[in-house]
Amino acid sequence: QAVKKRKGDLSKARSSTEPFVIEREQYLQKEYRILTEHMNMYMKRVEHFLWENEFLDKEALKIREDSKAYVTYITKHTQKCQNAIITLNDQNHFDLTQVQKQKEELISQYTDKEKEVRKQLMEMETKYSLMNKEVEDLQLFKDLQLEQLSRIKELEKELLDTMWLLLGDIVIPCCICTLYRLEQLSLLSPSILFFQTQLQVMEVESQISCVIPKPVFKRVKIYK
Repeated sequence: QAVKKRKGDLSKARSSTEPFVIEREQYLQKEYRILTEHMNMYMKRVEHFLWENEFLDKEALKIREDSKAYVTYITKHTQKCQNAIITLNDQNHFDLTQVQKQKEELISQYTDKEKEVRKQLMEMETKYSLMNKEVEDLQLFKDLQLEQLSRIKELEKELLDTMWLLLGDIVIPCCICTLYRLEQLSLLSPSILFFQTQLQVMEVESQISCVIPKPVFKRVKIYK
């Protein structure tokens, strides 16, 4: 009886704690997966670091070998340069003498060339001054020409005003004689062509509007 009762209590306790155990198991499995992933990642990083370390060791060894070769080359090159300095010392003195001689020759040549160029420059300055003087004379001539043209325009204007006064109150018949006289006047001044054109227009208008068969005369007031 007591054993049955104990078994019943155990089954009740197991049934009451079973959800907690399942939840705990799931949590631990999740943690295990996370830790496994971290472990794999760290292992990969360790492998990468080991590979980098090996690569750097190889590079360091190569650099040491290159450094030894470079030091050997520099030593040989320095010794060779020192020997060349001793050998070239006399050659340098000879070359320096030649350069000095060439320098003196060039100075002499360029001195003569400078004199020639200065002479040409003075000639060009003289020509330039003469050209400036000619330009000034031409400018004076141009000003005089402009003044004369202005005076001619004023005279033409005065002539035109005079013609306006003369023709202001003329009775102009619509006939060929008046046009002929104006053509003769137009030979004296181009401004008369304007009056001639007006009269031609008036003649055409009179021919169109004229009904009575007798000469028609019009008094025209001409304005500027």
